[in-house]
Amino acid sequence: MSASLAIPFAFQTGLRISEIVALKWSDINEEKEYCIHVQRMETKEFEKLPDGSWSKEKSVIIERTKPYAGNRNVYLTTTARKILNQVKTHNTETGYGNYCFNRKSAIQTAQTMEKALAHTV
Repeated sequence: MSASLAIPFAFQTGLRISEIVALKWSDINEEKEYCIHVQRMETKEFEKLPDGSWSKEKSVIIERTKPYAGNRNVYLTTTARKILNQVKTHNTETGYGNYCFNRKSAIQTAQTMEKALAHTV
């Protein structure tokens, strides 16, 4: 469910998919200004193996964003807040963790989100 809600959330906020999948509930300030502190993103990681080849890519969350955008606050529209409320209700009912856009016991990946977006077009 959260993947389908992440797509309209991306349109409402302008966040990159790699930033959305790394978004934690602790990044959202609901009390003051209804904003998100964007401070991490998902990236791909490869490892060079002893035989000289490269390992299969794996997704990891890093504590920084793209250099030009950097850490920033993004203010939430009313629609974006409604989407987050739906996600929070779903996550509470299913017992999902600290990341906003989860799938089962793992976080979403940008690749999963891109596939979901491709199916909506």
